[in-house]
Amino acid sequence: MADNDLSQLHAACNDAHARYRQARASLAKAVDKAPDHEAVSEIVDSIQELGLNATLDRLKTRDPKVAEAVTQLVEAADALDLAVASRENAFQAKEPNRERAYVDDGREFTLDLDAGTSTYLDDPDHPIKVAIEKMDRLPYDHQVLRATELDDGDDEDDGRKKSRRR
Repeated sequence: MADNDLSQLHAACNDAHARYRQARASLAKAVDKAPDHEAVSEIVDSIQELGLNATLDRLKTRDPKVAEAVTQLVEAADALDLAVASRENAFQAKEPNRERAYVDDGREFTLDLDAGTSTYLDDPDHPIKVAIEKMDRLPYDHQVLRATELDDGDDEDDGRKKSRRR
């Protein structure tokens, strides 16, 4: 891969980082908190763990600004993940043994599985000890989707049951 291509991928990552920071700041403004406030971090954690719809449901707000800010943050996080993954794929094609970077709440980090550490690239002197374990299944149960009968309000019955997934 040409150095020019890597420069473009790096520039795309910088742009995606800037959009993520802006989206996070917009979320903080929408919930009337400082960007580094614990409530904003809790929303980000919820987005990462549960996803957009579950987070919006958990917030129990009717404020469209909050819903829009959460949606924009999810989109910015997705764009950042893709930009970093594209750059890292290009780097690894060039250097297969290079340590790969990942993204967490807009910050890039590397994992050293042998040492059991995670290191943020913006704070390389402070690796964080992590416990890595193989799991046979996820630590939580999934709800099974089942068809349920619905009354669609139509007086005519064509003999078929109406159902939808929950």
